[in-house]
Amino acid sequence: MKPGTPDIPDIPDTPAEGSIRKVDADNPTKGLAGAVIKITGVDNSFVGTYTTVEGGYLADVPWDTMPTGSYVAEEMTPPEGYTKSPDQSKVKQTFVWDGKTDVALVFENDAKVKLQLKKLDDSNNPLPGAVFNILKDGQIIGTEATKEDGSITVTDITEGLYAFVEVSAPSPYAKLDEPVLAHVDQADVNGGGTITVTAADKKLPNLT
Repeated sequence: MKPGTPDIPDIPDTPAEGSIRKVDADNPTKGLAGAVIKITGVDNSFVGTYTTVEGGYLADVPWDTMPTGSYVAEEMTPPEGYTKSPDQSKVKQTFVWDGKTDVALVFENDAKVKLQLKKLDDSNNPLPGAVFNILKDGQIIGTEATKEDGSITVTDITEGLYAFVEVSAPSPYAKLDEPVLAHVDQADVNGGGTITVTAADKKLPNLT
């Protein structure tokens, strides 16, 4: 305790933390393992190369022993099935490590092959807020709502039969009775790009 001050215990400084994460550009909450990221000191001699683990984080960066200073973090190798972002700011990022301020960097990757559902209303405008179960070969792999542009994008695509089954439609639309199907073969996977399927919801009739 400091002399001349009330009896308030000293509060130790909380050490700063660093976080570098790799995510899917279409699903930013989805972390990607297997990305190789190199960290190089700008005004110091630190160099380290690390690989993201499950959840997309770099787990073994020695934040507690790294010298303070400026750094560059650069993606060297994208995860399998993904490409580097065309935006250079998503591939190479600078940061300052002073041991006191948290560092949080996010790198995005685009999937080489994607499956996209486009949901339209009966006037062919995008329809957000329609909820779908996504199935692959009969097994549910996710549940998502269409975005503002009426789309749901699925990554990690492999050969198989995909189905979008509508769970709920935004009012005043009726949900689809039939699933929207897409068969993906190995040629589709090898070819990359986005495979798009489209479905339209019809308005419920007005009851008078």
